[in-house]
Amino acid sequence: MQHTCADILSPNPILLHPKTTLLEALNTIRHAGVRYLPVVDEHNEFKGIFSSLTLLTLLLPSTMSINMGTPLVDLNFMTTNLEELREQLSHCQHEPVSNHLTSKLSTLTPQSTIMEAIHLLYDKHAHVVVLQPNSQQFVGIITISTLLSVIQSTPEA
Repeated sequence: MQHTCADILSPNPILLHPKTTLLEALNTIRHAGVRYLPVVDEHNEFKGIFSSLTLLTLLLPSTMSINMGTPLVDLNFMTTNLEELREQLSHCQHEPVSNHLTSKLSTLTPQSTIMEAIHLLYDKHAHVVVLQPNSQQFVGIITISTLLSVIQSTPEA
């Protein structure tokens, strides 16, 4: 029997609503220990992913968050302290996550093969969003951790 993406979805992923604030998302990320949170509206329509990396981007000066292809070698000239970072975060904490979503993601359908999911996980270095065919209806998410857990679980009898 060929298994599909429906067989390897993350069980009950934590979801955010587009109106969830950055502070609420930060608290969810911290307490749940996750890095990526799917964002869906009240009709279960997928809007994008909110990630912990987005929060880091908000803490960086805008000129540093632009990837110019060359790594910065010495950042000792920056003397930002924790209080300044807290202050910076406080300025945007009430913004909705919908202002900060990643929407250009790899998507598959529940009927897609596991090998397609593995290839996308490997190629894109990111999770895979599973949507109903020809729609934006969220079905689930596939992460490397979930995939490896399913593979390692007890085989069927």
